[in-house]
Amino acid sequence: MVVPKRRDAGSRDFFGTGGVPPEERRFLEKAPTSSGQATPTKSSSSRLPLILSAAALVLTIVSSLNHNPGLWGPPLEPLAERSPSQFITPSTPTPFAPSSSIPSSTGSHRTLVGERRFPPQYYGRGCDSRQLLQAIKGTRVKPGGLAHEMPANRSFALQDFDFSFEWPKSCPRPHVFNPDEACDLVSAFGGIVLQGDSLTRHLTNALFILLRNRADGAIHHPASHGICRGDSMFQDGTGKTCRFWALADSHLPSLPAPVCGGSARVIYFDGTCPVDPGGFVPRYEEWRSRTPPEKRALSPVLVNSFGLHCHLLPNISISGAIKPLFIHSHTAYPRPLSLWGEVHAPASNKPQKFAKKQGPEAVTKYNNIMTERIRALHPGSVLEGAVGILSWYGLTDGAKSFDGTHYAFQINMEKAQLLLNVLDVLWGEAVAEGGLWAIGDICPRGRKSYQCDPHDSRAKKYFNDVLEK
Repeated sequence: MVVPKRRDAGSRDFFGTGGVPPEERRFLEKAPTSSGQATPTKSSSSRLPLILSAAALVLTIVSSLNHNPGLWGPPLEPLAERSPSQFITPSTPTPFAPSSSIPSSTGSHRTLVGERRFPPQYYGRGCDSRQLLQAIKGTRVKPGGLAHEMPANRSFALQDFDFSFEWPKSCPRPHVFNPDEACDLVSAFGGIVLQGDSLTRHLTNALFILLRNRADGAIHHPASHGICRGDSMFQDGTGKTCRFWALADSHLPSLPAPVCGGSARVIYFDGTCPVDPGGFVPRYEEWRSRTPPEKRALSPVLVNSFGLHCHLLPNISISGAIKPLFIHSHTAYPRPLSLWGEVHAPASNKPQKFAKKQGPEAVTKYNNIMTERIRALHPGSVLEGAVGILSWYGLTDGAKSFDGTHYAFQINMEKAQLLLNVLDVLWGEAVAEGGLWAIGDICPRGRKSYQCDPHDSRAKKYFNDVLEK
């Protein structure tokens, strides 16, 4: 292989030509001077004395090295023979290693979270965010539990809720958030954006039931209040209308009262399959632009989950959803926290026409490939820009299902509670890294000022200036 010689524009040879090719050098030598006369070229005979002088200087240096090596330091070791391939820079890039490339000192990440009234409920109890996500992967449906039996006479009151799964011993058992604690936690982020199919919609339903502290908190249509509560909210079969009345935006103007008093921002983007790779990020940014400045100053949480409507093709989900968000979060400030939800385990009553293409083997294979490819993009932590994986398969394998795909109140509330536990740990880790946006230091609660009143024109300018910086 012929390697072309490199021409360094900053270097110059003995004759002051700077490595200029012969044809360019001839042009420069004949270029007119300021007097209008061409620059005379140097003949070979005129260069001879200069060449001889340079050669004599080199011989003198070599001689001094041989007779007095200490003057110039120890003699150099001879170069060992190397194959040509050792001189060629490999074309394969080095895998990204966030643990070594990102400092671990305080403030090294781009995650910003807000203040909370309640202390962390799970952070600091022995498991970090990676360990907690791994523990969720190890959950199993408890035989005889509420998810396994789905009794008809069960209570759907939030104060009666508890986890029904078998939890691995590697981490402490998760905390059950009450509505006040949940609102406080969600309000400490720049919003929660959930995008996906009906499985993600049901997770959103459970979040709204908890945040609104209402059995019918997942719907917004007045006529559905007596129908869409408990398990009925999560039945997506033919003729079930609760899904059409499901609340998708915490700030829907028609709600009788704002969710969490208006402090929490939650929105669901319905998307059966991400067939438009360039569609979600602009949609998300448009929503974010409508949030108040104090929320735009905080990191949002992005939860995505696709699969069944994409024929369990990993490339569609990776290219259509994961990569666009990964690239966006690589430069966004504050950085969003990205999470991916696995596809549920199919139940035994899955319709026969879907049993093969959406059966346990197909779903497990899809989940495993997605996990592998997501971690290949970034093997670090969520705070460093990696996508955290919410492994729902074990949580649903063996639970009772309405139709082989969708699960009842218990499973979806467990998912919502586990998501909050993950956010609680991420919040604590962000604060430990110096990511607490303590706006309360200049905007105390209950006190109005031009810096803090969002309805004051000076306040809008202040917040915009902060965000621009």
